[in-house]
Parts: sequence; C-alpha cells; structure tokens
Amino acid sequence: MRWRILVGAALLGMFGAGCPNPSPQCSRNEDCPSFTTCNVTLGSCVAKPCSRDDECGSEGVCEVSRGECRPRGGAGGGGGGGGGGGGSVECVPACAAHLECSQGQCVARYAAVEWAPPTPGEGARVGVGAMQLGAVLKLAPGRSANDPPELGYSAQKQGGAAQTGKLSRADAGYYVGSFTPSSGEGRYSLVVRYEEAGLSSVPRGVMVDGTGPVFTVSVQAAPSRTNSGGLSEVDPQSGFGQAYRRDEVAVVKVASADTDVNGSTVTLAVRGLGDGGTPGAWEAPVPVQPEAGCGQAWCGTAQVELWRPEMKAFRGDFELLVRGRDQAGNEGVADGGIRVTRWKWARDFGAFNLKATPAIGRDGTIYVGLAGGGNTGSLHAVSPSGAVKWSFDAGAIEASPSVGVGDGGTEFVFVAAELGAGASVLALSAANGTLLQECAYPGASVKGSVASASLLRGTEVVVSGVAVVNDATGRLVAVRPGASTSNDRCVDTPGVGRVEFRGGVATNGLDFFFAQGSSTTDIKGYSFSAGNFVPKPGWPAQVVLFTRTPAIAGTRVVGGGGLSDGALVALELDGGTAWRHTIPGASPVPNAASPVVATGNAVVSATEDGRIRRIAIGAASGVDAPTSDAILSAVALGEGGFIHAITRSGTFEVRDAALSLQWAVTGLGTNVESAPALDCGRDASGGKLAGRPGMAYVASNNGRLYSFIVDSRGIDTTAPWPKYQHDPRNTGNADTPLSEFACP
Repeated sequence: MRWRILVGAALLGMFGAGCPNPSPQCSRNEDCPSFTTCNVTLGSCVAKPCSRDDECGSEGVCEVSRGECRPRGGAGGGGGGGGGGGGSVECVPACAAHLECSQGQCVARYAAVEWAPPTPGEGARVGVGAMQLGAVLKLAPGRSANDPPELGYSAQKQGGAAQTGKLSRADAGYYVGSFTPSSGEGRYSLVVRYEEAGLSSVPRGVMVDGTGPVFTVSVQAAPSRTNSGGLSEVDPQSGFGQAYRRDEVAVVKVASADTDVNGSTVTLAVRGLGDGGTPGAWEAPVPVQPEAGCGQAWCGTAQVELWRPEMKAFRGDFELLVRGRDQAGNEGVADGGIRVTRWKWARDFGAFNLKATPAIGRDGTIYVGLAGGGNTGSLHAVSPSGAVKWSFDAGAIEASPSVGVGDGGTEFVFVAAELGAGASVLALSAANGTLLQECAYPGASVKGSVASASLLRGTEVVVSGVAVVNDATGRLVAVRPGASTSNDRCVDTPGVGRVEFRGGVATNGLDFFFAQGSSTTDIKGYSFSAGNFVPKPGWPAQVVLFTRTPAIAGTRVVGGGGLSDGALVALELDGGTAWRHTIPGASPVPNAASPVVATGNAVVSATEDGRIRRIAIGAASGVDAPTSDAILSAVALGEGGFIHAITRSGTFEVRDAALSLQWAVTGLGTNVESAPALDCGRDASGGKLAGRPGMAYVASNNGRLYSFIVDSRGIDTTAPWPKYQHDPRNTGNADTPLSEFACP
C-alpha cells in the first residue's frame, strides 16, 4: 500500500500555521487523529486507508479516489508542493467561510458577485412599487462553494441617500429579494455586495417611474352626407348632422407624447346604449394598432364596428375608453365618444301620400307607390342608397306593389293603381320601369295589394300579379306579362266581391284568399284552375268586418279585424274555423290589424286601441304590450326576434320577442297606414353585406320614404309569415321560399 503523510488541522496547533511540518510523532494509534493511523516503524501518523467515510472517524472523510482518509473540511490530496512526504498541507487557523484552504494557504472561493434576473436590466424603467432583485455568486476556478445565507445591496437615487437591504439565498449561488424605492421617481444605482469577501457588482442603473402615459383620443370625421335633391342623409336631430351611422366603421386615433409607451398594452373598449339610452355594457377591449405619422412619440388606431355595441336607442353617444401602460408598467387612461344614429336617409316625394307598403327587389331596390289628389301618383324605384332609379306615372297607388321573378331571374313589378276614372293592374320591368302589360278597368277602383304567383294557362306557366279590382261586383285579376298571346295576358273573374279596405291577396301558390273588408264579414277563397279563377269549395268563411290582409301558416289562413268586435281567426283550407280569439279589452272590443305569424305558429297583431298582442294559434290567452298609438297595419318580424311597427301618429317602434320596447323614433308623419319593410344591409351596388345590420323602410303620409338601420339582419326567415304580404318582395305567397331573403 502507498501511504501519504497528512498533517491534520487538529495536529497543526503544535506547529507554525500555514507552514509544512513533519507528521506528529506516535507510538500507538491513540496518539493520532481519528483519520490517521500510527506507523510505529516510522513513529509518525500516516493516512488511514478507506473505502467509505465511516472508516475515517469523526474528524475525517474518505477520499475514495485515493483510498485514503483526509481531514474533514481540509484540502484534498493531489495538489503539488507542500509538506513532508509530498502530502497536502492544512491551514491553521482555519480559513474564513468565504475562503478555501489550498496547500496550506487560504484562497478566495468566489471570483465575483453579479446582478441576475429578475433584477431589471441596465437603463430599464420600472414602477414605484416593489422591485424584484436577483444576484449570483460566481465561484473561482477549481473552488468549492460555501454560500453565505445572505448578500447585501444598496440602492442610491442620484443626489440622495442610499437605501440598503438583504438578498436571501434561494439556490446554490443564487439570491433573491426586493427593493421598494423610498425616494420616489428618478434614477437609482443598484449594487449587490458580499461584504466579507470584499466583492461588489458593477452598478446597475434603473429608472423608477410612477407616472402613467398620457393619451389623447380622437375620432376621424364621419363620411360626408347628402342633403339635397329630395334626399337627406343628414339626421335632422340637432347635434347629429355629422354623426356616424349604426352600420359604419369608425376610425379612432390614439396618441401620446410619452416616449416609453408599451404599444402592446394599448387597448380600446366601447360602450353602447342600454335601456332607455342609458350607458350599456362594455364591449371586450381590442388592441390599438401602432402607426406612424401623427406627430407624437406614439400613435395608434383602432376600427370600431358600430353595429356591435348594444344600442337600445335611435341615436346617442357611444363611450370610448383607452388604456395602456408604459415600459415601467404604469397605466394611463383616456376617454372619448362617438355620436351614432340609426338614420340612413329620407327621400322626399313632395305632396303625395305613401300609403302602400314598399316592396324590395332581390338587388335591394325599393319600389314605393305614391297617391295624390285627383288620382295622381306614380311608382318609384329607389336604390338602397336613396337615389331614384326610375319612376312611372301609374296613377294613385294605395295598394302595395309586388315583385315577381320570372324565367331566367327576370324581375317584374306588379302594381294596382287608380288613374282618371278607372283602375289598372300593371306589370312593369323592374330593370327600367318600362310598362310591359296593363289590365285596365274603366270606372273601377282598387285598394288591395297585389300578390305574385306563377299561373298555368294553356301550356304556359307565367309569373303573374294578382289583385282584386273594385268594379260593380268585384273582379279577381291576374296580369301575366310573359304570356305569348294578348288574350292570356289579362285574366279575370268577375263577381268575387269588392275589397274596400286596404287589404290584399294571400296565396299558397294556386289558392287565393282575400277579405272583403267593410262590406261583409267574408274571407273569400279561389283557386286558379284550367286557366281561370274558380271559387274554392267551403268558402267564403264568415269572420269579422274590416278583416285585413290574411296570412297563411301551413294549412291555416289567419285573419284579423273587427268593427267594435275585434278578433283573430284561423281557418282551415276547407273554410272551416279552427280557432277564434276575441281581443280582450274595454267595450267596444278593439279591432285587430293584419296579422303576421311567428315561429311556433304564434300570431302577432296590433290593435287599434294601441297594443301589440302575441298569441299561439289555438290558445285561449296571450300577452300584449301597450304602444304609443294605434297601429293600422301589420308588424314586421325581423331576424333575432325583433318586432318592428309604425304607429298611426308616425312613431317607429322596435320591440323584442317578449314585446318589450327596445327603441323608437317619432315624427314620421300622421295617419300612417303602411307596414315596415325589412331588408339586409347592402353595398352601393345592391350586394348583401355579410355581418352588417339590416334596413327598415317606412313609407309615410308626409310624402317621405325613410330608411333606418335596425339590428335585425332582414326578416325572420324561420317564421311562416313574418310580415305584411309575407316577404320583402310582397309576394303574398306562402310558397315563396324565405331562404331567398336570408342575410349573410
């Protein structure tokens, strides 16, 4: 065995500290430290052989690589130079904790102390709250660790007194703590120290900033509006002439003169209008996108889709809230507002009454009829932007027009008018207003709306307009512009009875139903068979006087009316009464307006005592809600469950499915008799706009056609009969697929 002479720290007390000395003399093992054994031959203590620590006694550890014990805490073997026998030399007295004994010399364990994460970097800006600090002790090459439990630090504000504190050991050589500036904002110099080892870090400069960035918020001006030539895009309400419209996108600009804005934190939130026009719920914040060129240190923009915040008002101010932080984490807040209106335009036609409900073509063109004194009037085609595309002097039009679609998608406008001393049912080209066919009846009048249906006569199926003309006995007329022979272009059946009240014809394809109005309680039923209208077996059905335009829901014909005995009825297709509901109320019983039918076969009808009523077919009771005045025509059911109505005194009301009023606009004329028409939002060319709100068109007796932005994206396509004359084209035909009118 190779033996190494060791000099243990326990034995060096009898010799000079730090110098090589001979091994202690011995004559037995008890004379030696526990990690050595006595070599009696040499008379000195030598290293004890070992394979594990417990063989080295309480004062030693086993250096397995050498198979020898060495003193606990002392230098290992293998170092060059030293004491006798070529062994390592221990240090006496023992080295301080930050030093390590090497060949009898106490040398530095650590080479440096440095700042480490989460300490902010050089030049960083931080808030005035607690600053998290981290530091590391770096070992000198070849040295073993003996970490102190704490390190000290100092933080000195420029021109101020230093703050001191401690960092605690969190891991081998790693220390953490925090520092809260007590001297406020400014630049601080941070130094971490291991005082006992005489080590200090390079100073770390940090800017303490407790002031958030200052933002300014501005809104780009809304597009310019037309107010000339009979078209007004300007909301007439004071202060709203330059308001944004509900269907537009507003550009919001945000700027700051602060140079340390953290652009990724800047957001914009919008709050619309809740019940009664009070502040609504905040929309989720959206990022403000940085941009250059505003003349400030930081600029950004955000686009606000104004149809997304809730808006339970016709007009009002949306709130804007900008939030953002600087690099120190300080928050800045700024607010602003956007003035928003549902007004899109009004088209003024002068001294005419607009009694008829407008029809809407597949490209969004609105067809509106005018009635003036002396049986004067005309039909106008108006674009979705309010421009008049064409007009036709048809005579006084009180009955609502209808748009039919023929082969190849060709559109026809069917309209009934009174001109001079007679009445006509007309077919016009939807493209340019050219008269294609006129079925004239001298001495007659016409009040009822026109329906559209494809009718077979001979071998030709031709899209046709069907109306009742009031000659002496009443005549059911079909104008068929596409028929190949003149005799087939006007088909009529006399003796059907007069329609005195502005009702209309409802059809489910080949069966036609209409109410007589004031002269009788009848609802008539006719079928188109063998090229002519023939009475339908089981009809007429007896209901109430002044029954308005009927609706069709599946196999039921639904009507409403009354003369002090208001009621809603549902009739089977064979003429039998399936259900009758007397409108509850004070005597005399209020009359019901033209009904519509919602999903679940719920009838929705207005009453002339100023209510809207909702009741399922077959039910004994329903629910109702008061309106601001009587409603003379049908309501319109929109997508999302909204109910749209225009009162006699010119208030346009929008309600939810539970009949609760959402918003209203007043001042739209007096003695209003038309029903609202609903459509999708459209672009300048008439294309449907995906995701945009819808449009409502209201014709008034004050000579104006109004266009308002509503939250329903068109009609409720799930309802069997959602509006007057069934659909936006006013076909009055239950077979017209409502999917055609769905909005993207």
